[in-house]
Amino acid sequence: MDKRIFYLQKYGNKKSLVLDAGSGNFDFAKYSSGLNDQLICVDIIRPPATILPKYNFIQSTIESLPFRANCFDFIYCFSVFQYVNEEIAMEEFYRVLKPEGKLLLTVPTALSPFRLLRDLEVRFKVYDKIYIPQFAANVYHYYTNNRIKKLMAHRFELVELVGYRYNFMPRFMIFMFNLTRLYKITNFLRQRFVAKEGKNTSRKESEDHLQLKTSDKNENVQQCKEEIVRRRNINRRRVCFLGNFSYHYIIVARKKSL
Repeated sequence: MDKRIFYLQKYGNKKSLVLDAGSGNFDFAKYSSGLNDQLICVDIIRPPATILPKYNFIQSTIESLPFRANCFDFIYCFSVFQYVNEEIAMEEFYRVLKPEGKLLLTVPTALSPFRLLRDLEVRFKVYDKIYIPQFAANVYHYYTNNRIKKLMAHRFELVELVGYRYNFMPRFMIFMFNLTRLYKITNFLRQRFVAKEGKNTSRKESEDHLQLKTSDKNENVQQCKEEIVRRRNINRRRVCFLGNFSYHYIIVARKKSL
């Protein structure tokens, strides 16, 4: 089970009014809607019309939520917080949550090897074109334990802080595959080296060779994806210092009483 779904189940409540902040294509709303009778989704981008009628959707940024104060029991925001003005977004979450209401966030870790990988993905536009093709990642925040605690101060009480996803090598291999595919590096290498060695080789043989290499890469990437799925199914609580080496933190916070 994906750890985020585990926390949706842990803190969801049938009678709660829940906000999916940054719902995207409703990947998590389909789980949350089964756990909560009242779910509202917001996102800056309007999702496809084919899936839109299934959910209560309002097009909005999380930095300016169109809701009255103290109305939501539970808010979750997955892989969105790092792209926005964190202070403004946190103030909005605080405003619309009821006293004692809970906030569930995922944010990227600052002190892990994933930071180097994410920077490479952003630098070479792999992150923009593969993971978030709808908009460019102009803002990207990284988080440490201390930064999270300071962000929560005076507004929220930190309930849980754990790491999830420890899949650096599979992610790195997927990055390399996407890099070669986006920038056609395989074509460049074929033209520069293969053509020199085999001028007598027919175009058909070269294309067959390239297809074989691509097939091998696809097989490797598929194995990586299967490994990622396998690791996601391991629902294991890790101690805090190991969380610093993970891809993201999972944060659970409670709004302080007025």
